[in-house]
Amino acid sequence: MVAVFHDLTNRHLLYQMRREFVANISHELRTPLTAIMGVAEIMRDQSPADDEFRPWLDALDRQARRLNTLAREILELARLEDIKAQPLRRESIPVKNLLAAMSERIPPEARSQLSLDSDVDDLEFSGDWDSLLGALANLVDNAVKYGEPGGRITLQARRYGDLVELAVINQGAPVDPEDRERIFERFYRSEKSRREGLGGVGLGLAIVKHVARVHGGRAYLKCPSGGGSVFTMSLPIKG
Repeated sequence: MVAVFHDLTNRHLLYQMRREFVANISHELRTPLTAIMGVAEIMRDQSPADDEFRPWLDALDRQARRLNTLAREILELARLEDIKAQPLRRESIPVKNLLAAMSERIPPEARSQLSLDSDVDDLEFSGDWDSLLGALANLVDNAVKYGEPGGRITLQARRYGDLVELAVINQGAPVDPEDRERIFERFYRSEKSRREGLGGVGLGLAIVKHVARVHGGRAYLKCPSGGGSVFTMSLPIKG
């Protein structure tokens, strides 16, 4: 019998240092970004619609919010990776309330695309409300961004034994086969997203995967033969 041992202490320390550094930088970025967004909003509200500087103010507000979203996603991913230090805030979540909150959260211009399909409105399960709502928002945003323009998006809930499955279905082109294995990796962006300049840094689906994992479940993708993509979080009903 041969036993081989590897000391992973240094690797673990480096990983911890990297995670803390990224989280600290993201946290520090949010303070000035909040101030910038506040000032930009005030200046936009006080400037006439035909002001020659209005497009610049709109661009400033838009890009500041984009950076704020990035900082928030990095912080959320760091929190999920260090779940022992920041445990889930579990509560009993009615499925119908979660779906309703999600439908109200998406941008008004995309709201007409969303439909709800649930046969478990009376079901409640154990979970962290904010994390689950954020994960669903990422899935819906992903469907809006990569699905067929103006196409129907379905937010679906089903029960399978001791599991509840929350899925977001879009009717656009399916995810390319070469992207399916890596689609939930952090910072992974498909060739289509880079080619078409769709934005993002590849953290949304990584957050979805981690949210499902810390709830004791999993996230996965299916591409039906008829077209479209189905992103699903499969979660235990009892935590």
